[in-house]
Amino acid sequence: MCAMCDGRSIEDYVVGVQGLINRYGWALQYVDSELSTEFRGDTDVREDGLIVPAFCYTVGLTEHGHPELVVTGRSAGESAAVLNVLARRVLLGGERFEAGNQCVAAGLRMSFVDVEHTEDWLMMAARVQSGVDIRARQAVWRDAEGHLPWEGPYPSTIVQPVLGPPPGWFDSAENL
Repeated sequence: MCAMCDGRSIEDYVVGVQGLINRYGWALQYVDSELSTEFRGDTDVREDGLIVPAFCYTVGLTEHGHPELVVTGRSAGESAAVLNVLARRVLLGGERFEAGNQCVAAGLRMSFVDVEHTEDWLMMAARVQSGVDIRARQAVWRDAEGHLPWEGPYPSTIVQPVLGPPPGWFDSAENL
């Protein structure tokens, strides 16, 4: 159950996140998946809309000069494993993950993409680090066949939405 469902205020929650950042250098914010639904008129007929897959992101890497990191479409445990490995590499190893970089973290092969519209996705990071320009990189994982969402015979971003353009995505169009 979430902290606010247990009666904590948003201010208490933010203080807790800041405490984790002070202790470890970063915190994680997991956002569970949800189904967008609409009701028609006065009837009980529900029209199912888009499924917003779960995502998880770091809060606090901005304070260390690195964009926050995001993973979409994985469980809380898988997301935490990936992001904790990557955050440790940033803070303890001095690594920088730039768009187009690739690595392996927690058993997943990743490629990085710059996140667009971070204010729409990283609300807790913006709240904790108010007044700071929050940038983010998405760690995009390869599927079982080794494809990124925009590759392979059946490109798909349903399970793993990509929050920004893949490196080189617009380069070829700009050069026409």
